[in-house]
Amino acid sequence: MSRGLFLASIITLFLLTMATTQASLYIEAPSSTIVYQPVVVTVEENGTPVKDVTVYFVLNGGVPVYTKTNESGQTVFKPIAPGTLDVIIAERGKIIAKKVILVYSKAPKKLTNVNKTSFTEDVATPVGVLPVEIKVEFRQNVTGQIQVTGGTLESYTDFLNETNPGAKERIFENISEILGIPPELEIVRKYVPIVLFVNATPEVRQNVSRLVINITIPRNIWEAYGMNFTILKFENNGSFIEKNDTPKVISLTNESVTLQAEFKSLSLYVVAAKTAPLPDLTVSLLPQKTEVIPGEEVGIDVIVRNSGTADAYNVKVLFNSKLTTIPTLTKNAERKLVFTWTAPSTPGTYTIKAIVDPDNDIIESNENNNIATTTIVVKAVVGVQVPGAAGGGGYVTISPPLIAPSVIKYETSMYVTKGKSEVIALPKTYVEQTDITKVIATFDFSGTVYLAVSKVKELPAEIPTPKYPVYGYVEIVFYDITGKEVTAKSYEVEFRVSKKWLEENNCKPEQVVLMKFDETWKELPTSIVSEDANYYYFKAEAKTFSIFAIAAKPVVITPTTTIPVVTTPPTLVTTPPPAPPTLTYIAIAIIVIVVIVAIIALARRR
Repeated sequence: MSRGLFLASIITLFLLTMATTQASLYIEAPSSTIVYQPVVVTVEENGTPVKDVTVYFVLNGGVPVYTKTNESGQTVFKPIAPGTLDVIIAERGKIIAKKVILVYSKAPKKLTNVNKTSFTEDVATPVGVLPVEIKVEFRQNVTGQIQVTGGTLESYTDFLNETNPGAKERIFENISEILGIPPELEIVRKYVPIVLFVNATPEVRQNVSRLVINITIPRNIWEAYGMNFTILKFENNGSFIEKNDTPKVISLTNESVTLQAEFKSLSLYVVAAKTAPLPDLTVSLLPQKTEVIPGEEVGIDVIVRNSGTADAYNVKVLFNSKLTTIPTLTKNAERKLVFTWTAPSTPGTYTIKAIVDPDNDIIESNENNNIATTTIVVKAVVGVQVPGAAGGGGYVTISPPLIAPSVIKYETSMYVTKGKSEVIALPKTYVEQTDITKVIATFDFSGTVYLAVSKVKELPAEIPTPKYPVYGYVEIVFYDITGKEVTAKSYEVEFRVSKKWLEENNCKPEQVVLMKFDETWKELPTSIVSEDANYYYFKAEAKTFSIFAIAAKPVVITPTTTIPVVTTPPTLVTTPPPAPPTLTYIAIAIIVIVVIVAIIALARRR
């Protein structure tokens, strides 16, 4: 977020809070601190502490945190990260007191009683800047104090602005002219990663013979700027000058490069990147149609071009809240992205916007050409329009030959080829209204035909209501330029039915049927095509078009014939009683008598 935008948001916040303070309030606070060290802020009015004053603390342009002063006019804030801390008091949206505090990761060193010919120090800098080492050499042993701090250009120019209004803008313009870049704050901030301030007591300053600055830069950043860094020195006349055209490289690794520059006095220094090969990203829009009807989908080509002198990586493109990333876009190359835009149901003129590099992540030679817009007109549907009669000019509106009033209707025209199946997919808006997804027709002629798909508001009086539960009524008709209905060789209608409706009506998808009114309601061959989480999708065949009913036929229950079961009584098997024993005994007696007689006869013969 830029500082300007941030301050604008703070002003808006203050308008809402309506802080009740006086314009003569003054903020007493240190100019610098370190991370996690409490900062004590005192608010005074004409030298007297003031209680219950709302004080806002903003660290690194983040979310404001506010507290109120106590009986002693004091409040405390503990920064949790290095950077810049803004302390602000406002009244009715107007900033009436402000203090900028630099927050360091460690305390800047102060050397007292310097009795050396040189000293070296690592600079403590806010988060996000580059590691720096300075070395100061003296003509002789000196005694005094020296301090080295690092920060951002914006922080230091804010300080200068407090005593010299307008200095900030002049400095930015001065630096931009030297670097060959636009003077906008965001641009300059990208090119100036760090500011060094080297100060000392007079006896130390007068004996400085040489100042050496070593700065370490990530190698990918160094190469991205064309290996062209410089260090500018702030002169007493209030402007920066370039003392070293090209700092020399003293260390080069795969990860970083260390540059060195030399000066002969202490001052404020700016480490900056000069004009280098940079990408320049542009975007343009090319809609396939500029006039559409409600619900119609139109393809829009988004052309992203890099007109700069360097390649760009991870290029983000934002189109109507859809974010796409192009991994690499080389210099002088372009990339076409295709998006789909669905026309709203309300007629009117709509502005379509595309933004390349919406978060301003990529450093470009021109940051002001990243947005493109175009307009698309959504026209109300009042019938199909065709050119007027010969010599008449203008257009004639053709009304479809519908027999039932409409809730909503989709109309379109097309050129059909004899014997070829024409597939007309309805726009999403009309699918939501009519539940018809496609109309497929094959004609035995070639020429222009018109189609109307209408959601029926109510059936004409002469058409009875089907006996089946009805999901919805639609009327479909093809017609010619005269408004007369035309017939096709074959028709198919694809439609959908809500699963919720089937459940509420205790119906199964197998019961769904498309019915056409032709003197009576007649069922058409209907089959299930697919389903999703909310709908079943069907296809039905028709020979002609008219009014249709999407319905659910009742389940046919085949009556079962009950065959009486004849029960055969069990067969009784009668077992005859045993023969009387008298007959058996008589037979045995006769046999015995015969045997005895035979024995006697044989004996007499002997």
